[in-house]
Amino acid sequence: MPYTPPPDPGSRGGRPLSDRERDVLAHLEASLDADDPGLSARMSWGGPQLFRGVSPQVLNRTVQASVVLIIALVALPTEWRAGLVVLLVMLVPVAVGMWAVRAGERPVPPPSENRPPP
Repeated sequence: MPYTPPPDPGSRGGRPLSDRERDVLAHLEASLDADDPGLSARMSWGGPQLFRGVSPQVLNRTVQASVVLIIALVALPTEWRAGLVVLLVMLVPVAVGMWAVRAGERPVPPPSENRPPP
């Protein structure tokens, strides 16, 4: 077995993986996925489960728009606030309807046949 030098004390991590080590890890991951695909699906982290199916960009823009809206509601005069609220009451249902139509066009993945028994 070849000698592995210790990592530099100033670096934040160890040395980068070699191609052989990456291949071994990929093979190990593939064999573990093949042994129990249900467990593999449950263990893989794909982001917050609350927002499954929503891309991080959409989530980011939604948060940004909400922050801008809150700042606008605080900073605008009273008459403008009422107009902004009316505009939102008209636009939010339209946006939700468009989102629902687009979500209906996406194919639904079939349920896994390798589910654990209840």
